[in-house]
Amino acid sequence: MARPDDSVSLSALARLGFADLSEAAASLTELATILDRPRGVLLEASDAADPDAAVRGLLRVARRNEAPLRRLLDDEATRRRVWRVFGASEGLAEFFLRHPEELTVLEQAVDVLPSAEALQERMLAAVDARDGFARAGDDDAIAAIRIAYRRELAAIAATTSCMRYRRTWWLLYPPHWPISPERLSKPLSPWPGRASAMRSRAPTSPRPGSL
Repeated sequence: MARPDDSVSLSALARLGFADLSEAAASLTELATILDRPRGVLLEASDAADPDAAVRGLLRVARRNEAPLRRLLDDEATRRRVWRVFGASEGLAEFFLRHPEELTVLEQAVDVLPSAEALQERMLAAVDARDGFARAGDDDAIAAIRIAYRRELAAIAATTSCMRYRRTWWLLYPPHWPISPERLSKPLSPWPGRASAMRSRAPTSPRPGSL
């Protein structure tokens, strides 16, 4: 059971971006009870775009099968990915509700998006394809490719959300200050505007701990 003294105030939830505070508090309490984890721990790294949708989705999955979710939420890195994916897409949250075993796709960090060729190979492998054609065209094959497709979408969502987070953090807190004019003149990124954002920062800006 979650510890009875594990309290998270409504104002704390508001600071984390929750909008429906009463519902969020109740959902977190039930989620903590099902997973046998303190609410405060579950909220660590909960930087979701829509935390209300995220906690609703997490609770629905936990009610059905808490084991894969508990494993993911026990680790800070995977916990962050879970919150971001569930807070980014209610469709993906619904997918994981129907197929909680597919939550394993969020276990490993991926820093590079897969190529079109790699994605095609995975889709073909899902239907045991030979020479570019599925071995069968029955309902099982259709279900298999749909699951594989949504699993890849979840992996891409997890990757891109982490990439956006690192980009935003880098823009706000550029590393290695002070930076010389010579260094500023060099190409900096695949992201437009990063150089101008760096120039707009005072050279005495603090450097936070690395991610």
